[in-house]
Amino acid sequence: GRSELPDNLKQLFRSVAMSAPDNTLIAEVILFAEGYRHAKVISSKVVELFTLSRQLLSRQQHYDWGLRALKTILLISGKLFALHGNRKDSSEKEEMELVIKAVRLNTLAKLTFDDTKRFEDLIMDIFPGIVVSDAIYKDLEEAIEASLTEMKLDPLPSQIKKVVQLNENLSQRMGCVIVGPSGSGKSTLLRILRSALAKLKQEVVVHTMNPKAMPRQQLLGHMDLDTREWFDGVLTASARQVVKEPPEVRSWIICDGDIDPEWVESLNTVLDDNRLLTMPSGERIRFGPNVNFIFETNDLRFASPATVSRMGMIFLSEKDMQISCLVKAWVDRQPEALRPNLTSWLDQSFYKGLDWVLMQPPSMFVVQTTKV
Repeated sequence: GRSELPDNLKQLFRSVAMSAPDNTLIAEVILFAEGYRHAKVISSKVVELFTLSRQLLSRQQHYDWGLRALKTILLISGKLFALHGNRKDSSEKEEMELVIKAVRLNTLAKLTFDDTKRFEDLIMDIFPGIVVSDAIYKDLEEAIEASLTEMKLDPLPSQIKKVVQLNENLSQRMGCVIVGPSGSGKSTLLRILRSALAKLKQEVVVHTMNPKAMPRQQLLGHMDLDTREWFDGVLTASARQVVKEPPEVRSWIICDGDIDPEWVESLNTVLDDNRLLTMPSGERIRFGPNVNFIFETNDLRFASPATVSRMGMIFLSEKDMQISCLVKAWVDRQPEALRPNLTSWLDQSFYKGLDWVLMQPPSMFVVQTTKV
């Protein structure tokens, strides 16, 4: 891992000098390989954007500005370039627009509410004069809006954008983490995306578990030391089921609970490019591109940098949620005869009561809670 060795162990090893990789050169080579003609200029700007983001944005456990995140963005840029027509006469401005689109697609989802504005300003400073809108997924957005209406939820533009970003993250990475406080809509986000994909004739099979609710042996399986017989755990049993699914069926293994290094480090080979689950028995299960591991958690304070860098991130904050939308969605699910009275009563009393509660000092609350 990345932990420091104690001094008595250091003396047993010969010291080795290592040099830091040249990110600009790596980015330039990848962009040239993807077909970009102006890769030299673009690569230096993208690496500069990552360097400034690491220095100027707030320190968050789920941020990763390393080489793995950079490589993901460059590969998405290559896909966008191929969709754009892979033209040999493309101008520098057109190529920069595609790279900025890829950067926004992969990065905005994990930024906090305040950092999003700073990151937008950084892009404008480093790529002056280039205005770019987000990549448009018209069919998916229409399906999302239809699902919201069907589920009697209030459409919120920021939440629709998060669902699109989640879908893009799942198509790019094996693992994806949805980070946010209770009530910020993590499970709802998954339900909306699953419903929208069903409308687009894409079947999704879901296996949900809470890894912290059981010991590690029950989660990942164990071997009987006397009989040498292998017993599957909850996660390994789900893994066997998803690899049996046909390639056109998407499978989600959802781990709903805190991320603990005790069990998540065992999934590192699954979450990188190998997509390989090695069980304690020595058996290996290889997953196809139709399988995703999704983690719902409150924070990532216990996750190691190795785990964070392997996964896509969707960050949900309280500031993204509007209390009025939650209340309206609840009212819409009540019997129609009660709705007018409920709306007037809530307007009269509920919001005043909520404002009073939010003004109280934290010491007044028995359990730490969130606004939503």
